[in-house]
Amino acid sequence: MNGCPVAGLLNGAINRIRKSLVRVWSTSYAIELAPAGVQVVTFMPGWVRTAMADRSGDAEAARRGLSRAEVWAERDALYPRGRSLEPAEIAATIAFLCSEAASGVNGEAITVAAGALW
Repeated sequence: MNGCPVAGLLNGAINRIRKSLVRVWSTSYAIELAPAGVQVVTFMPGWVRTAMADRSGDAEAARRGLSRAEVWAERDALYPRGRSLEPAEIAATIAFLCSEAASGVNGEAITVAAGALW
């Protein structure tokens, strides 16, 4: 299981390239390891309300002269539901991808962004 946040895809060419490489790496290993019964999947979350995301929000707020709440309001507005993701939503997706129910999922990049268009 690899994590590759889609929110980071908006942060410049180098970051987009790095994250794209994670996807290519996952697909390559999925093909190579499939005969041994190993699944390789990348999950790509959008903005998730975590301490790490708060720190990036604080840095962005300081850079732009905004409050943390204003930065989160902008992030929340990216989602059709009007809110960012919660850690439990990401955990539930990962739990599914690690379960027998997802045995047919291999070499995929699963976006967990609640309908936001990245």
